[in-house]
Amino acid sequence: HNADLVDRSKPFQGAALYACGKDVEVKKHSGMGCACITIHAEGGADFFLAQQHSIGDIVLQCKRHTDKASKEPVPNMVFAAWGRQAEKDSPVSERTLVEYVESVMARFAQMKKAAVDGAGKRETDKQTAALMRVLQSQEGQRRQPQMTVSQLAAIQAQEVEHAMRYQQLAQLQVQQYLEQQQQQQMQQYILQQHLLAQAAMQQRAVAQAEAMMQSQGYAAHAGGGAYAASAGHAGYAQRQHQHHEDHRDRRGGKGSGKGSDKHKSGYTAASAPSREATVTSKPDETPTEKPEVVPEATGTEA
Repeated sequence: HNADLVDRSKPFQGAALYACGKDVEVKKHSGMGCACITIHAEGGADFFLAQQHSIGDIVLQCKRHTDKASKEPVPNMVFAAWGRQAEKDSPVSERTLVEYVESVMARFAQMKKAAVDGAGKRETDKQTAALMRVLQSQEGQRRQPQMTVSQLAAIQAQEVEHAMRYQQLAQLQVQQYLEQQQQQQMQQYILQQHLLAQAAMQQRAVAQAEAMMQSQGYAAHAGGGAYAASAGHAGYAQRQHQHHEDHRDRRGGKGSGKGSDKHKSGYTAASAPSREATVTSKPDETPTEKPEVVPEATGTEA
């Protein structure tokens, strides 16, 4: 394209000014402060829209150009506007727009080249590193000495021995664990039996104490009854002796029969044991009174 070519014959909402450069075309309105920019480089329009643009003090507002007929956005066209008043105060020519867009596309081309070169270099580095690894592996295999059959057998025997030792160690650990469990269970059982024995001893001690208290109470009760019985028997024997004495005195003719014998012998109601002393009592039995023996009357008795 000719950068100096200006086609003023095509209408663009009034007068339109055209300018072309390398991979760039500009169609500018004569007084509206806007333009349509066509960028032929692949991806150039997207790169241009991704940035903010200004020419001097004029700030460009850019967006994707839409076709009026189809209402669809045009991939490689950009609509730029900066306003009527700004155009009136500081006109921006179509040539200036072409130069500015070409400078942006030059940066875009440099970035693409650097990206391609970098990707190529990275790929080359990857291939070189892979090749070096292969060469090193091959060199290591060549330097590694070949083992004989006896050496391989010795290595296998060592591996088997290590496996057997490991298995024995595992079995020993399991046996120790089981023994510890058995010891703990035995200790718990002994402690439980000891506690049970202590409880049984305490119960027997309590039972013995209760039995002793009951026996002491029974003995005290029985002792009181025996004392009462002995006192009754003593009184009975004394009365019997007095009766015999009185009977002998009467048979010998002594006394006047008026009770003087009793006074002489000292027999009085106070000295005679009471009738209640003859009553004996035993535990859990009703008291009984022994019958008093009275001697039979003789012919000499008045």
